[in-house]
Amino acid sequence: MPVPIDYPHDLLPAPLVGKKRSTQQKYDARENFDGKMLTRKKRDSSTVYFDVSFLIPYEKTQLMALWLEGVDDATQFKMTLKTEGGFNEYACTWKDIPLSPTESKGYYTYSGTIYADKLLQGWENSTDQEKDDYWDYLIANDFYDPLDIAVNERWPKQ
Repeated sequence: MPVPIDYPHDLLPAPLVGKKRSTQQKYDARENFDGKMLTRKKRDSSTVYFDVSFLIPYEKTQLMALWLEGVDDATQFKMTLKTEGGFNEYACTWKDIPLSPTESKGYYTYSGTIYADKLLQGWENSTDQEKDDYWDYLIANDFYDPLDIAVNERWPKQ
């Protein structure tokens, strides 16, 4: 079996996505000679940089090292990440590849920065009417996501 290019979610633990992200803006704004702002579109989508960490047990460090070796030369790979829009599959590339893991209590922590073409929110293929309905639904339910209610994480007060 060859070493996979996409992240092997079935063999290695899921990545931990940091709360801090940076985004390149879609628009370029400059001040014109008369003091007004001139805004121009630079790209169709915003590139998003994710800080990710992998908590790998000692037994699987060789698997992680082999996978990292295969994707370290600007190879694009697919990885499922948890963000505000839920679990989404992103086409990623390493910006800062994890080179030296830290060890603690039988686990190795690999940390690095990956970038994806755009941040997925979960409603990319929805119509305007569906987005309006979802907006109304969130307001009517005190801003609770229906999934949180379904799994009893944030049950509304009666």
